[in-house]
Amino acid sequence: MISFIIPAKNEEKFINNCIGNIIKAIDRWGKSSEIILVDNGSTDKTAEIALTMGAKVIKVKDGTIAHLRNVGAENASGKYLAFIDADCLIPIEWVEYCISTIDNPKVAGVGTRAIPDYRNSTWVERSVASLMADAERPDYVKWLGTSNLLIKKNIFISFGGFDENLITGEDVHLCKKINKNFLFFLEKRIFTIHLRESKTLYDLFKREFWRGSHSIIVFKKSNYDMSELPSIILPFVNYLLLLLSILFIFTFNSSYIIYFIFYLLIPVVLIFKKRKKLEFSAFFQYYIVAFIYLTSRSCAQIFEIKRLIKHS
Repeated sequence: MISFIIPAKNEEKFINNCIGNIIKAIDRWGKSSEIILVDNGSTDKTAEIALTMGAKVIKVKDGTIAHLRNVGAENASGKYLAFIDADCLIPIEWVEYCISTIDNPKVAGVGTRAIPDYRNSTWVERSVASLMADAERPDYVKWLGTSNLLIKKNIFISFGGFDENLITGEDVHLCKKINKNFLFFLEKRIFTIHLRESKTLYDLFKREFWRGSHSIIVFKKSNYDMSELPSIILPFVNYLLLLLSILFIFTFNSSYIIYFIFYLLIPVVLIFKKRKKLEFSAFFQYYIVAFIYLTSRSCAQIFEIKRLIKHS
């Protein structure tokens, strides 16, 4: 049995289609499953819609997304846990494909890339997807996001579930702990649609600021995994170069121009890091997205450092 776990708060706009796609995937697979919606104090019809569609609803007053997912896991009856975000649509083949791979005893979890709905997407969504979701990744990866993740329940429990002290990055933290003993497989034949990708540059800034708000803590909790070091260093270097560039702009001191040039080149480094094959016709759009991404991550890191110093 698979237990689908959906953390949600005020998701009535998306929950009907989310659960509907899960039901279609279950029907195609043809075996028993359950759907558990963990409601974090919704004031709309999220819980009512889920109930009418046959989901079990568990209400939680307040908690991190990690806590909501853990509550769902604690109440799950399945051998497998499928974590699905409420604004995501899994394809009809999702269960069939993922379950065929997870039967491997060395594999702990399986998931797919999450991409925007290209039929109704903006250039920002398409550029972010091209840089991030479509970036080349191996079949076996160190971590998978919980927008859609099928994981063996016994392994999930044995590694303690998600760290509820983390506001974000809890999926990276857990997967990297598990990855020391087991594998994670990225299923590339299908995609999951993420309906709430960043449609504007402002949306992108807010989302990446939130995602980067606990990057240092996640790095520390991962026992300083060196593979995560670039995500710490690049935003920090970007911030330092920004400060030195400001000196150039306001003082017109030619000795600072090299810092300004390097600051403008940092997004290019990110682009080529993510994209092995580059469509130069879209380079300017990639550059803007990479620039906003780095700026937001740099700001988040500075705020995180201030917070850590304050509570030290």
